[in-house]
Amino acid sequence: MAEGRVRPLPLWQQLGYLGLGVAVLAFAFSTAGAFDTDELGVPHRLALWTVVAFLMLTQPWLIEYGLSRLVPRTRTWRWASLIFAVLLCNLALTLELHALKSTPLLPKANDPLVDFFVFLAPVVMPIALLVLLLKRGFAGRVVLAPPEDGAPGLLVSPGLGDWQTGWEAKDLLFVRAEDHYLEIRTARTRHYVRGRLSDALEKLHGQDGEQVHRSWWVADRAVAQARRQNRDIKLTLTSGETVPVSRSRTEAVRARGWLARSPE
Repeated sequence: MAEGRVRPLPLWQQLGYLGLGVAVLAFAFSTAGAFDTDELGVPHRLALWTVVAFLMLTQPWLIEYGLSRLVPRTRTWRWASLIFAVLLCNLALTLELHALKSTPLLPKANDPLVDFFVFLAPVVMPIALLVLLLKRGFAGRVVLAPPEDGAPGLLVSPGLGDWQTGWEAKDLLFVRAEDHYLEIRTARTRHYVRGRLSDALEKLHGQDGEQVHRSWWVADRAVAQARRQNRDIKLTLTSGETVPVSRSRTEAVRARGWLARSPE
């Protein structure tokens, strides 16, 4: 695992990579006259394939993301959701292109939907699968950036971790959430799983600790020091992290006696 001051790509860079992928795919399909579009004019082909390439590259991620929120967090279901997402991508594009036939963008052709689905599958499904595998592969390189003013800086893989791992560890220090990922930190190890902090709180029931922020649950044993910055409170943990305390959680932190703690 690598550590360093690494952050997820800024939105403008993500959009830039998406735009580059759409441009390359649209150019390749236009040049090849894919799907019998070689009789269309070049501007017409470019416009058509730009729309199709955008759908091909964005829909796999969106569909798989939605499915992943619905299925159990196990390896089998993660792969099942990926395969189902590929099938749904082909179905979605079949319906979308069929709808485009009612516009000037796509020539009208009397293709039965089932035949059209099969016709698109050899191109659409491999691209959708490649998009999802690349998404998982890039995210599979786990990078943990040190928190800046307590803000999460976690970039993790959707396939990492076991939902049952780490919750009962006697040396559990904290659980930190970012988006739909969780870092479970003990004194010796880190575990990464998919989930939300609201899910984690059920697993943490009975543990000696407190949710101090919408993104943080902290164990009593982990708190080394509390300090004030104007009206805000921040906790310094034994593992070195700085954790913000929401104002709505201040009384709970005070009741635990954490505000009176100083480093040993």
